Amino acid sequence: MKFKDALELFKNKRYRALVILMLYIIFFIILASMFKGVNNNVDVKPSTPVEEKSPLELYCEMANYEFKMVYTSDEIYELTGKTFRDDSYFKINDIEYYYKDSNYYLLSDTSNSIDLDFDYYNVNKICSLISEGKIVNKNENLESNTIENKYLVNDTNKNIYITTIIKDNDISNVLVDLSDEDKEYIISIEYFNKNKVSNFTSIFNEAKAKEKSDEENIKEVENIKEGVGE
Repeated sequence: MKFKDALELFKNKRYRALVILMLYIIFFIILASMFKGVNNNVDVKPSTPVEEKSPLELYCEMANYEFKMVYTSDEIYELTGKTFRDDSYFKINDIEYYYKDSNYYLLSDTSNSIDLDFDYYNVNKICSLISEGKIVNKNENLESNTIENKYLVNDTNKNIYITTIIKDNDISNVLVDLSDEDKEYIISIEYFNKNKVSNFTSIFNEAKAKEKSDEENIKEVENIKEGVGE
């Protein structure tokens, strides 16, 4: 059909609507073809599945927590406390202790560090030991619905056995066996309120400030006494 003939058809009211409809159909066919071509050129990347973390990984990521630790040997010691990042506060026989900057202190005497070996409650220590050891036993208890993974660690020529107890994909209990041929030495640790402990570290600075204030008061009293003596 020539352009002149098409123009004559368009002028005719009878055929004008049909011509417009055909033009719309052609337009939408062209538009659909263009979109199809664009979509074919787009690379559809497969979604990457989120890898679920193991109970040990989740345990080692704990930044703050409360704990209860029981030492069983010739005597039984019970230690309760809490950790916030690198600081820890705990009690042994109602005596308050504080761990800060790799040192232990009596909370009543923050000026002098003390020698104390009660750090197996510390998640970082347990994870560090496990990373140096190897798993030697795995036991699944169907009654309690728990899995126990036992690790052997050789620390300064001494064998240490660490058992993590997993329930519902979570480690809330750890056993540390430091026993040797002559002596049984078992440590049990229970963790709770995990990643929900608020910052308590100001108590160390407050105790330190109180000590300083007490020292200043004592010196002031001594100065008064010396003045009266004169």
